[in-house]
Amino acid sequence: MGFERIIQVTLKPLAMTTTSSTMLKSITSPKVFLNNKNIFLIDGSNDVYGLSSYLNAYEANSYISTNCLEAFTKLEQINQIDLIVLDVNTTGVNAFEMIRTLKTRDAYKNVPVLAVSTKYDLKDREKYLSVGATDYVYKAEELDFLFLKINHILNNPAPWNEKEVTTVLELFIDNVNAEKSKATIQAVTTWLENNTTNKYELKIADVNEDKRWALRRKIVVTPTLLKIAPDQQRAIIDNLNNLDKVFKKIGL
Repeated sequence: MGFERIIQVTLKPLAMTTTSSTMLKSITSPKVFLNNKNIFLIDGSNDVYGLSSYLNAYEANSYISTNCLEAFTKLEQINQIDLIVLDVNTTGVNAFEMIRTLKTRDAYKNVPVLAVSTKYDLKDREKYLSVGATDYVYKAEELDFLFLKINHILNNPAPWNEKEVTTVLELFIDNVNAEKSKATIQAVTTWLENNTTNKYELKIADVNEDKRWALRRKIVVTPTLLKIAPDQQRAIIDNLNNLDKVFKKIGL
């Protein structure tokens, strides 16, 4: 699932790594306290098993339901639930209606519900928050941001501070060894170092080496810069002298 080449950058550049699990640990380990938290996952995709494994690794108790109809039955079999993570694209009962129903039941009205979606839509976000969802986030291919969000809801009563969130970026280029590509990577990393105080990761993908990944991200032109979390935006880099415009378009 990961890239052939990854450059990870936070506030200071870090050494090159080759596994997304290393990145996840570097982001989450200092702040994660999930011991004995009961987290109910409602998700019809295979992603749910990866998230469940991560949660269990941090000693949480995760429960899985693959659709909303089944979820109601399984929820009644668990004495206490600390968090419900609901993929709004899950089949079965409408996810919007499920959240509304959960909030009318005494056993669940105070349980936080994190709605996740394969697309980030501000109108949808407002809709789910209006019926009682605690938050609505984009479901990226990587689990790091979602994992941080879960940890925050369970352990931090303070409002979510976007400046403390790690922004996840992906830069798709053509031939990582080409001089033009090297110049693009250097220009993008330099801009980030000089223009943002937020924490961020930058992942570099060569479309020739990572064809399947580029296809999944619908990359048709290079270089393309994607923001994967906390929301999803994209911009084509057509001029290295105009990076301010590129980063403004993706929300930095």
